[in-house]
Amino acid sequence: QGHLTVYYTRDWKVVNTYPLDLFDAVEVIWSPNNAYLTVWDNSINYRLIVFSHMYGQVLRYEPYNFALGIKVVKFSNNSLFLAVGSFDEKIRLLNAQTWQ
Repeated sequence: QGHLTVYYTRDWKVVNTYPLDLFDAVEVIWSPNNAYLTVWDNSINYRLIVFSHMYGQVLRYEPYNFALGIKVVKFSNNSLFLAVGSFDEKIRLLNAQTWQ
């Protein structure tokens, strides 16, 4: 199990460290409002985790196993929605207020 660590770059002090229950994290993105940090697994494992500065892990999303997973992840400009494009040719849209 790995970790994702966020640093404050003015003095390089650790802001927060999040445990990652992923096989091989491939990308990390911030939401446009900087409230959420999203990381996902390699294309073989469909697993996405969202962290909040205030609440820690707010979502672990894994709709299926043993098939190709995530192609692309994008937040809407207002950070209210998270779109997850997958190798199964579907786009899953998650509400960032309820995470459903």
